[in-house]
Amino acid sequence: MRFVKGVLALATLVAVVIGMPAAIAIFGQLPDVSRWAGRSPLDVLLSRDDGTLLINVLTIGAWLAWGVFTVCVLLELAAVVSRQRFRPRLPGLKVPQAVAAGLIVAVIAMFVVQAALPRGSAPSSPPPAPAAVVTQTQTPAMAGAGGDHAVQRVDHAEQTERTDTSLHTVTAGEDLWSIAEQHYGDGSQWRTIAAANAVLLKHGPDDLRIGWQLVIPGAEDDAAAVRVVVQKGDSLSSLAAEHLGSSSRWKALYEENRAVIADPDVIDVGTVLVLPEATDTSDTADEGELAGDPRSDRYEGGEGSTSDAPAEEGQLDGDPRTQGPRGGGGVAPLPQSTADANQVEQVEQSDQAEQADAVDPALLAPGVGGLLAAGALTGIAGRRLWQLRQRPVGRRLPQAPTWAAGVERSLGHQQDPVSLRAMDKAMRLIAEHCLRTGADLPRLLSATVGPSGVELEMSRAGLSAPAPFAVGGRVWVAPVASVMEAGEVDAVRPWPALVSLGTRHDGSYLLVNLEELSVLDVQADDELARGIQSAVAMELAMSLWAEELQVVLVGGAARGEDTAWVEALDVPHVHLCPTVAEALQHVEQRAGQQRAALAGTEWFGPQRLDPITAEAWAPEVFVFLDELSAADAGQLQRILRKSPISIAAVTRDGAQLVGGPAGGARMEATTELALLKPTGVQFTPQYVDAEFRSSVKELLATTGTDRTTAAPWWVEESEPENAVPSDPRMSVEWPNVSEADGPVTREEHAVFSTRTASPPEVGHPVVRLIGPIELVGVRGTAPSRAAKQCIEYAAFLLEHPGSTAPAMKSSLIIAEGTRRSNMSRLRAWLGEGPSGPYLPDAYSGRISLDDAVSSDWQHLQMLVAAGVNRTPTSALTAALELVRGAPLADAAPQQWQWAEEMRTDMVSVIRDIGVELCRRALDDREVDLARWAAARALAGAPGDEFLMCARIRTEHLAGNAADVQRLALQVSSQARRLGVDLSDETVSLLQQVIEGSVRARSI
Repeated sequence: MRFVKGVLALATLVAVVIGMPAAIAIFGQLPDVSRWAGRSPLDVLLSRDDGTLLINVLTIGAWLAWGVFTVCVLLELAAVVSRQRFRPRLPGLKVPQAVAAGLIVAVIAMFVVQAALPRGSAPSSPPPAPAAVVTQTQTPAMAGAGGDHAVQRVDHAEQTERTDTSLHTVTAGEDLWSIAEQHYGDGSQWRTIAAANAVLLKHGPDDLRIGWQLVIPGAEDDAAAVRVVVQKGDSLSSLAAEHLGSSSRWKALYEENRAVIADPDVIDVGTVLVLPEATDTSDTADEGELAGDPRSDRYEGGEGSTSDAPAEEGQLDGDPRTQGPRGGGGVAPLPQSTADANQVEQVEQSDQAEQADAVDPALLAPGVGGLLAAGALTGIAGRRLWQLRQRPVGRRLPQAPTWAAGVERSLGHQQDPVSLRAMDKAMRLIAEHCLRTGADLPRLLSATVGPSGVELEMSRAGLSAPAPFAVGGRVWVAPVASVMEAGEVDAVRPWPALVSLGTRHDGSYLLVNLEELSVLDVQADDELARGIQSAVAMELAMSLWAEELQVVLVGGAARGEDTAWVEALDVPHVHLCPTVAEALQHVEQRAGQQRAALAGTEWFGPQRLDPITAEAWAPEVFVFLDELSAADAGQLQRILRKSPISIAAVTRDGAQLVGGPAGGARMEATTELALLKPTGVQFTPQYVDAEFRSSVKELLATTGTDRTTAAPWWVEESEPENAVPSDPRMSVEWPNVSEADGPVTREEHAVFSTRTASPPEVGHPVVRLIGPIELVGVRGTAPSRAAKQCIEYAAFLLEHPGSTAPAMKSSLIIAEGTRRSNMSRLRAWLGEGPSGPYLPDAYSGRISLDDAVSSDWQHLQMLVAAGVNRTPTSALTAALELVRGAPLADAAPQQWQWAEEMRTDMVSVIRDIGVELCRRALDDREVDLARWAAARALAGAPGDEFLMCARIRTEHLAGNAADVQRLALQVSSQARRLGVDLSDETVSLLQQVIEGSVRARSI
């Protein structure tokens, strides 16, 4: 019937819009005004007519009617295309617009796939929606396993007014107008549906997502249905195996949901699928599925799970793996809820799906785990901080190549600093506990850490553990939050050879203690083995406990192994050894010395905890990048067969090394799955490819040099000796007041500064970046979630006007769906200005904010556009007034990675402005201005040595000896804490203000 209605509506539209003007042109006749020339209107009206005048009037009326209806059709088409965002109502044209809308909707409905749920007829005045009862149930195939999916049974037999309500599952291409037309025959009834689903449509009636179930007042739904919400990684086969008892029933699941599944190989996250009648089967896995494969563990603790949790008697109250329902328990039924509660659940599921899909995996560094990423970024950030403190005034830090900077951005999204810090703190808590209580230091075999907690596997049971750890046999478990909340401790890390090998099926990181393994042998293809060994070496070299061990990479040149990152890292605890023979000689010598020092002692735990002897007993890990010969492998096995020694080896294809007297473990790996023998633990391996190693080398080299480039915010008379030429591909365009008119004089710039010295007006949106991140001056309402991400998008567009969707996706490391959602939120939040939306639609593909939108960073750049050292004092003062704290002060660790160059420029400019303004004030003996300038700049560049020296000069000039002493001590202590030397100028200043003169440098 719908198809017939659509065909008739289409024929009507064609006949009226196209056929009617043709008919009028053929059969109609417009007036011939030449016949009335020289005659009065009264004479024309009273003269005898032969029918021509009547035809003229009818023709004019027909053209007017056609024009009015055509305009209505065009307006309704625009409303459909814009999803009702643009739908003007012309005075007096309500009836023709309604007719045009009905015809257009009928045509569109002809092409819309009907929803899966049955629909009844709708009354002319739909009543309010009654409350539907939603319960969560189990299918027969779920018995005995804790399901991961929210399976909903919507039983309409229990509705208070069963005959007045139906549910509609949203499909692709639908909006409220078309849904209302399907159920009520009138698209204008969409407001009734919106009112009945207010919770679900909290972001507006146009925010409609595939798979949502909408309550349709006034329509019947006489079926009870069991439904499942699609999650990330699901397929029809996996869902059929999970809920229907066999993966072979995927076709039945597909046939039941053809209305919402266009391609059986592609199902969208968040789609609600109706389950066909399940069969009772005891099958729990497809034929051929490997027992213990973590990829098939859909229900933790269920049949076929490979969880290595202790046996029942070893399970603990506090063990995160035993919390909640587990094997045999299934899913506990939920209490009955209202339709609004069901909508809240759907919103949360959609939000979770969007969050899970927030990052595009294709833009991340393949194989890199969260602990390695966090350690690498921590090291790079520390090196960059050292650069900022050593940077001369008026110079700029060198920037990494674009391709290397892209890897740094991806690491920002992959890092897991919380898990890294939790593991670091857990080790120090245990070390402090053993020192304080005299307890024996346990020998750690392996560990896992993730969102749920920290789990340590010891070599034996019966040992005491510090709070917050709970002990169950050999396993110690503590929640991450409890570990992080424990008091600060100053102790060594007792197991610095702890390194992650990959991730478990639950997302936690698997770590092994290489000292206890003695040998870790990697068996994989050549490139993957190289990547796994390099990942182990990189993580050990850049972890938080890296300085408490030695890492030696042996060989590699014969296999083309890229070890350039080691030279770029340039730290004393990571070395290169060119030959296997030299490495084995060193291993044998050190092993003999350690065994002699132990003199029969069981192991070196007490020496590791003692601050006096800990350095001598630091572990030494040798990564043999070349395959060992039989003779070399035999020699290494003879050296390591006697324990204990603090030496470990990572080899490749050394099968004879594992399982003998030296113990050891073998890691058999592909890029997707690894198996650790003899434990049998399966996980996804961590590795770093050649491109990643090259990028890390560039990042380390860029952040490890003291060379600088010319700063665009400073006018230099000559280049310093350590200057490097600027790369034009990496330069940032700074504003110029009047570049076309030649150099700006001091007087001209003073006039310019007078116009711009005040903070940015908030009459239009302003993104505040110099301090806590804010968006002010907006016309809309802040979104309920992802507000900080929206501000990040706005800042990105300000720094990259005319960007494209792919460029945003690549720079921000986000999925396209997340980008679109946040752009919609940002557009609504910014609102509209006098010239239209502050974030216009990108019809050309180029995305830009309205010219009225600005940032405090842009304003600061304009203030010092002539050069900080040539900018009037009033403008420098105005620039510092914009500083509210450190740039991007509250940016999340996994966001704003694209802005690292901008952030370092902000810190550098603020420091240089503070130093220059303080110098001028001291020259004019304006102590208050100098004190204010130094303090304000330190808010943006905390602890900067140049600014601290400016404060010392200021207090010395003011005669505040106590403050001079305090600041001098602070500068010296900070240098010792960071492990850097004070500059010669700072040393001379401290001698001058403390001792009264500079010490003689020569005789």
